Amino acid sequence: MPNQIMMFVRAASILATAFVAMPAATAQSMPADEASIRTARQELNTALKDRDIKHYAAYWAANPEVIWASTNGLLVGRDENIVRQTKAFQNPEFLYGIRTPDSVQINQEDGMGAAETGTWRWAYHRGGKDIEYQGRYLIGWRKIDGNWKIQSELYVETGCKPACS
Repeated sequence: MPNQIMMFVRAASILATAFVAMPAATAQSMPADEASIRTARQELNTALKDRDIKHYAAYWAANPEVIWASTNGLLVGRDENIVRQTKAFQNPEFLYGIRTPDSVQINQEDGMGAAETGTWRWAYHRGGKDIEYQGRYLIGWRKIDGNWKIQSELYVETGCKPACS
């Protein structure tokens, strides 16, 4: 239980960093910023489909933090995340992964942080059947040198089809 509490405290602090004050962006750039993040999500989904780690990792900030709340997993750092994602792409059981955004909200204070929320699905072929994990996600984006980069990711599993045990 203390480990789970620490994981959620850590998740809250990671996500809060997505909105730390940075130099101001103009209000006119807000719609373009949301469109840029949504385009990045489409490109990231294509990289997942194509198992393209180079293109996938291009959107990560230098030190992204990724949390899987349902498994108490935490990875910090670009290299660690590249290793994990490369293993997933090389796994012959991996079928697909996709994230579908519900909303992208740009920080109204400075325009330099954003929160993307939505649903995710991740599928494997195991034991003669296809298994799809699914849930909700929250991505913390940060505008760095004019480009949107992923600073933090939080994934919460809400289901599995067929029922997983």
